[in-house]
Amino acid sequence: MKAKIIITIISIGFISCRKQPEIPPAVINEPENITSIKITFTDSAGIDLPMVFEWKDPDGNGGQSPSIDSIILKQNKTYTSEITVLDESKAPIVDVSSEIKNEASEHQFFFKKTNINTTINYNDVDKNGNPLGLKTIWRRGASSSGAIEIILKHQPGVKVKSPGDANAGSSDIDITFITSIN
Repeated sequence: MKAKIIITIISIGFISCRKQPEIPPAVINEPENITSIKITFTDSAGIDLPMVFEWKDPDGNGGQSPSIDSIILKQNKTYTSEITVLDESKAPIVDVSSEIKNEASEHQFFFKKTNINTTINYNDVDKNGNPLGLKTIWRRGASSSGAIEIILKHQPGVKVKSPGDANAGSSDIDITFITSIN
């Protein structure tokens, strides 16, 4: 009986002294600070000069209201567009677009039109062939005025096949541009 107790005590001591495997810390993807969005429109016919429209919020969330350009495009034209996302609060300026592109399988831009006569098609995809939206093609119709809401969703593990789900994930960007086609 004494031998069993001694063996049990030694076994417990041996097991409790064994080094436990280390659990790696969880990877936390901190959201980027976004202070500027630039949308560059290029006339696909190459006739007009590129046009850049911006949203700027230099002090970040809260504080002062952001400045937002109105998007004004010509009717019956086709434009390619490219979105540039920046953090201008740092020196040097951080191009957040590169991170979005590198993590394309976790991100998607969505475009919600209100009273605007245009179609917007994706012109870039992630590694799974699903839309990203940093690059798009805008086909303009007749004259109209309204708004375009541009939403960037962060969708790790929940991004679905084309056309995507604007309700999944969290919003990194949600900006409404007053838009006119003249």
